[in-house]
Amino acid sequence: MIEPLMTQIEVTRTIKLTDYEIWNWLVGAFEGGSNYWARTKITDKAGLRRVTQQECKDYLTEDLIVRNSHTAELQEYSELHREYQPGRSRGNLDGWNATDSFPLLREMKGFHYSHQIPFLGGELTFYDTESSKWNEEKEEFEYEVLTINGRPAVLNRSSIQIGLEIMAENYPRHFNDFINQSGDAITSDVMLQCMVLRDVIYG
Repeated sequence: MIEPLMTQIEVTRTIKLTDYEIWNWLVGAFEGGSNYWARTKITDKAGLRRVTQQECKDYLTEDLIVRNSHTAELQEYSELHREYQPGRSRGNLDGWNATDSFPLLREMKGFHYSHQIPFLGGELTFYDTESSKWNEEKEEFEYEVLTINGRPAVLNRSSIQIGLEIMAENYPRHFNDFINQSGDAITSDVMLQCMVLRDVIYG
């Protein structure tokens, strides 16, 4: 019996991800999934200021007329989900969390959550949670900066890109969970470690 000829084909595809999609997954890491190893400090605000939900709504309102046509421009189209994000409502503010909109935050030159800063041109530096030492003078805990090859471990636009590539290459199962929206807090933690530490060191 003649064995059938088997041809192996490697197929690659380019995936366009929005800032919102990436950040939305990192929220799980920042809000608990990575707290066992990481603490952060804003080390570069890039000229951004903290804005509130009310300020965002006020910004979208002129003379009591909501700029409905403008809200569509302030959302990013997700090729993965085939819808506009954040929120599903284009054309009005109902059900739309303006503080999650990176286009709006860029326009306002602001941020609402500190972990949005790396997506807006700024930077966070990471500290080792386990290194905590009480400083009697300052009456607060101090932490050692995490380092990579002797340099501070940071999260910025560059490290986000590099980390996603590392995650896709070295941790494909977790990367696919992210792409397929089927992951959990571990997915978020792996993503953040790849971005900040260039590998999964903790957990």
